[in-house]
Amino acid sequence: MIKTMQIVFETIRNYRGAGLFLVLFLLAMLYLFLNEEEKNRRIILIYSALTVIGIFVFPITAYVIMNYVMDTEIYYRQLWLIPYGVIVCYALVRLMIRMQRVIGKVAVFLAACLVIMVTGTNVFANDNFSRAKNVLHIPQEAIHVCDAILDDDIEYILTAAFPMRLVEYTRQYTAEIVTVYGREAIITRWNLPNELLELIEAPELNAEKLATVGRSQGAECIVVEAVKPMNGRMEDYNYYLIETVDGFDIYMEKWLAQRHNGFVLPEEENAE
Repeated sequence: MIKTMQIVFETIRNYRGAGLFLVLFLLAMLYLFLNEEEKNRRIILIYSALTVIGIFVFPITAYVIMNYVMDTEIYYRQLWLIPYGVIVCYALVRLMIRMQRVIGKVAVFLAACLVIMVTGTNVFANDNFSRAKNVLHIPQEAIHVCDAILDDDIEYILTAAFPMRLVEYTRQYTAEIVTVYGREAIITRWNLPNELLELIEAPELNAEKLATVGRSQGAECIVVEAVKPMNGRMEDYNYYLIETVDGFDIYMEKWLAQRHNGFVLPEEENAE
């Protein structure tokens, strides 16, 4: 239990960050607890939040959740159930309403804005930030590759394997493509490597291994970087190149490629 509580407090410290948003939330909760009289609002804004916090910090529930529901790395996600923004904004509005003079209302509003701006962090200065290329906020190449794969008239959810740089984005873009591996294969600390991903990420591709391992893992479609040299031909193992999109070669199992719009098997094209 001691270790569990250490993880709980460490999680809270990390979740708090460098700003004062958590302090604002606690002050808002205290203010509403003392001044909010409407029963339903107390239940929604106060008691529900206190219940989540209680479950989060109570040693027994924390131990059970960490060991049987989710691992410690994502334990903090329970705190997402608390409507921080709604509670803080509602408390500020209630405080402003109680102010008799306009100058008091303005002072509360400006003070809150100042605290948020001064103690917050500019997300655009983060190294992980990049300008969005589209409204979906994912790389355009991922959209183009997925659209090319789905360019057919059949209602079929296929299974595909992608290079590491596309994996997370294809999962965000469409549910019509099932990925052979997900974040568990691309996050180093989880240490769950995937043989097919390693073959796709290799400097030189091997057609026989890609086809053999891909088929064993159920990959009906395999996407690789077009610039990489390939030892052998995927077509010799019944995977056909249906299209090259934004620098990615898209290979499909023969039976699936035959159902793809505009694609003709090389042997059929030569026969004509």
